Amino acid sequence: MNLNKQATEDHAAFQQQIAEAVDAALIDERAAISKELHDNVNQELVLALMYIGAAEKQIVDNIEWLKKSKEIITKAIHCIRQLSHELSPKNDGAFLLVEKINQLVEKIQFVHPINIEFNASEFDENNLPETVKLNLFRIIQELVHNTLKHAQANHLTIQLRSYQQRISLLVSDDGIGFDASAVPAGIGLANIADRVKIMGGEMHIVSNIGAGCETNINCKPIL
Repeated sequence: MNLNKQATEDHAAFQQQIAEAVDAALIDERAAISKELHDNVNQELVLALMYIGAAEKQIVDNIEWLKKSKEIITKAIHCIRQLSHELSPKNDGAFLLVEKINQLVEKIQFVHPINIEFNASEFDENNLPETVKLNLFRIIQELVHNTLKHAQANHLTIQLRSYQQRISLLVSDDGIGFDASAVPAGIGLANIADRVKIMGGEMHIVSNIGAGCETNINCKPIL
């Protein structure tokens, strides 16, 4: 009788462990989906809004701006449809990080007067897993978005380097700056911090009022 009772209790405990593991997995999955929606789809739609705003101001031919907005919104729809795939990308070399960043810079430069300098001459992405490249791209997207939204900067620098199995990312601007110790971390910075942590890295933000902002990220991802 005692053996049966013990077996029942053990089984119940095992079932509880399974339930807790499932709950934890669901929480992680929801967090990943939330992060991807904010860092990917949200950024695309923000860019579309910038294009529509330019069309409203009639800076150039409205049809051209609206056409580009439609293309971006279509891409956002596609991203939503492919979200499950992007959350667990295969390491097949299909995600070209440097090319993606160049495309992002080109899109922004087309509609925004800020001067963006991107340097990846000392960066090698050939052996990087797609998860690492995707994390780096989302981080850069968010940092660039924050600069455009808050910094009032004229110049933005993005520098990627890889050395001794480490990756270094520098994003700096000449904007109005802020008191880094007094600014609460929003969902964007929280997502960046999570991505940096996943890649075994550290992030340091240096900014002062009137002195621009510099974000340094160094990580050593598992290859």
